[in-house]
Amino acid sequence: WVNGEWFVCGERVATCNRDFWATTRTRSSGGDAAAGTAEHGDAGRGRLGGDSATHSLGASASDGGGAMHVVRYAARGHGDSSPASGPADCTWEALGRDMLTLGLRARRVPEQRMVLGGASMGAASAIWAAVHAHNDATAAAAAGGASSLPAPPSPLPPPPHVAGLVLVILPTFYDARTRRKGQIVKAAERGFEAMAGRTRIRGIFEGSPRESEPPKLIGVRKDSFKSVMLGGADSDLPPPDVVAVAVASIPTLVLSWDCGDSTHPASSAAAFAELAPHARVYIARSLEDTAAWPGLIRDFVAGL
Repeated sequence: WVNGEWFVCGERVATCNRDFWATTRTRSSGGDAAAGTAEHGDAGRGRLGGDSATHSLGASASDGGGAMHVVRYAARGHGDSSPASGPADCTWEALGRDMLTLGLRARRVPEQRMVLGGASMGAASAIWAAVHAHNDATAAAAAGGASSLPAPPSPLPPPPHVAGLVLVILPTFYDARTRRKGQIVKAAERGFEAMAGRTRIRGIFEGSPRESEPPKLIGVRKDSFKSVMLGGADSDLPPPDVVAVAVASIPTLVLSWDCGDSTHPASSAAAFAELAPHARVYIARSLEDTAAWPGLIRDFVAGL
C-alpha cells in the first residue's frame, strides 16, 4: 500500500482512501478471461500464508473451466495491510465494504462476475459485502444509475453482480454473538501477548499429528490487536430479513466443522441456512473431512 492506493500485480487501483495492501494472482485454464473474479476475503490469514481452506479457491477454482482472476488480501489491521485507526475500521460492516470496493476495482471488465468469500471474519465480511452490493444496486436503480459508493478518482463501474458466496467456518452472530461479546472484550483487554500464548487444544485436530498445536493468532498486527478485537466485538450480521433478501438469488456454499469450536460453531452454519435455504452446507466432523473442502469449492465455482 502506498498513498491510499492498492497495488495489484503492478496495477494501481484507487480505493477511495480505504487503504491496505492487496495482491492478486491469475490462473487460466482457457476460455473467456472475463469468466470470473474471485474476491477472496481471507481476512484472518494476514500474510496470505497458512492452510486456510479458502486458499483452495485460488488454487483450484480455475480448474473448473474458464479463467479465474483471484484476489487474495489481508484485511485492515492484519499482515502487511495498513494498521487500523480504530475499532470502526475493523467491524464486519466496514470490512465488507473494503471487500466489495476491492472487488469492484479488481475486475478486468465491468461484466466480470464476482465470487465473494472468506473464513471466519472473512466469511462475515463477504455476507456484508453482498448486502452492500444489493443496497448499492437498489439505490442506483432508484437514483437512475447513481451509486451510493464514495466517489473515486475515476468513474466507478455499476454495482456488481455477485455470482456466488463461499463462507468457511462462519463465526457466531445474532443472539450467539451477543453472548460472546463480553468474552471478546475481555480478550482485547488481556492483550496481544496473552492471546498469542493460548494453549487450548482445538478439537478438530484431535488424534492427528497436530493435536498438540495450540490456536494461533494468525495475521493480526500487534499494533492493531485491540482495534481488531473491539471491532469484532461490536460486529454482527445485518438483520435477518436484510440478509435473506440480499442473498436470496446468490448461490452460496457454506463449509463448517463440528468439533467443539465455540468461535465457529456448526450452529452458525445451520442458522445461516435458515436465512438462505438454497445454500449448500457441508459439515466436517474430522480433520480428514476438511480435505474435501478444496474440491467442493472448485466444483461450486465451476458450476456458477
